[in-house]
Amino acid sequence: MSNLKEFQAELKAMCGNDQVTRLTEEGQVTYSKICNVTDELYQVTITAEQYLRISLHNLKVQDECPELDANQREFIINGTTPTEWEEMFKDQEEWEEHNAEELNQTEEALEGKVSSANDEQDLFDDNNASMNIYALQGSKVKVTLGTLTNGYDADQERVRALLHVEKEYTVKHTQVCSSVTNVFLEEIEGYAFNSVMFISTSPQSVEDNKKHKDWSKYN
Repeated sequence: MSNLKEFQAELKAMCGNDQVTRLTEEGQVTYSKICNVTDELYQVTITAEQYLRISLHNLKVQDECPELDANQREFIINGTTPTEWEEMFKDQEEWEEHNAEELNQTEEALEGKVSSANDEQDLFDDNNASMNIYALQGSKVKVTLGTLTNGYDADQERVRALLHVEKEYTVKHTQVCSSVTNVFLEEIEGYAFNSVMFISTSPQSVEDNKKHKDWSKYN
């Protein structure tokens, strides 16, 4: 038990509330995180073979890890603990009522943009742009109505619960994997978002891309 407490303290000191993946002495892979709500350690362990199929061969967690429940699979995919999910959506109805007017205003504003051919092309570009997955700390991103329909249902629900459409956010760091890129924001502590939910709003050169810790893995 003391070793577990020591690991929890070390993980908190080094990584805060970010998810960490490590290889155990038994040859398994453990996903670990200090829960943003309970401040306690949450872990999910799979075999090294499962990890390789998911990470290197881009296979789905639900197909490769049928023994895991939905909460455990979501934790592997997005780094969100079950308690964080509960906290995130306990006031979902209140959020929807509060933001319904804001979403309507955003839709009306975007509809106004297509009053001319040029504006229509601008809207097309906004909705078909993407985020630079190698964005460095301090880079700016935003969710648009076009990106709001990207990703899995869980990705969309998380964005709707925690973020605002067309509001600019600051990247803390990104975690690039073979099948998904997790985005951590300065404004939202302890939650990871799928990069497909954003577009980049600040330019970054290829040279700066190469400074990203995950660049060499895939280039």
